[in-house]
Amino acid sequence: MKLDITAIRPCNNNVLLKPAIDTSKIKYGTAEFYAPLSLADGKAYDPFATAPIVCSVAAVPRNLTYGTHTVLWQQESQRETHPEKIKELARHNKKNIVTESEYIEQMIPGSMPWKTTMQLKKGEIVWVNANSLVRAEQNHHTIEVDEELYYIIRYDDIIFKKSGENVVMLNGYLLLSLIDETPDWIKKAKSIGLETLNTPNTEEKYATVRYIGDPVDYPFNDKDRHDHREIKQGDIVMLLFAKNRKLENGQRYFSEEPLIISRRSNIRAIMTP
Repeated sequence: MKLDITAIRPCNNNVLLKPAIDTSKIKYGTAEFYAPLSLADGKAYDPFATAPIVCSVAAVPRNLTYGTHTVLWQQESQRETHPEKIKELARHNKKNIVTESEYIEQMIPGSMPWKTTMQLKKGEIVWVNANSLVRAEQNHHTIEVDEELYYIIRYDDIIFKKSGENVVMLNGYLLLSLIDETPDWIKKAKSIGLETLNTPNTEEKYATVRYIGDPVDYPFNDKDRHDHREIKQGDIVMLLFAKNRKLENGQRYFSEEPLIISRRSNIRAIMTP
């Protein structure tokens, strides 16, 4: 079947993306090497390292959907009954079961996990979670048109978009640069090639906010999460986690400065006066 890529309209909070970079090569320092391939299927040994996380937007849904609906929840459990009563029930082919029923609120199928607005349009360049690209290939959520592979990705898996020098963070994500708290004596030892024993682990505790976008709301789940409105670009913040996700293989396409990815809701405190 011949597909017209311009006629495709993604649904259920999905976005159609086309890779914008060549990930067949891996860069180490100033040298570039072709990514090693598996002889079994011809694909990269490490699909996460070579996932084309920089993509061009090919199509977007008309709007984002989010919400809950009421469903009937039921659970069966054993009733506490005298052994003789259980035997009597068994003789009459009856079970010693009690059914509990309750109406509960659940997310509608395909709902966004948080409330935000559509901020993408066709042709924009975005950075995507590598996991979602690998998962799309595994689940065959891809479309091939004229030997070009397109990915159908959830909108909430998109981290930010970039137009020229303008960076817009999406879905409550932040890009931050870590503040290095490694003791000077450890830095000096490493600079002359010495590996120190019993070196204390340096936690990723403080960082500077480099890029920030609009906050999101969590009206339907994650009631303990909150996007702090007062965080702004340039703030020094305390991170919730000791280890954070790096921008990694998309780094060289965006910034020379090593950056980490976090969320507004993962900030423990603002340290800037």
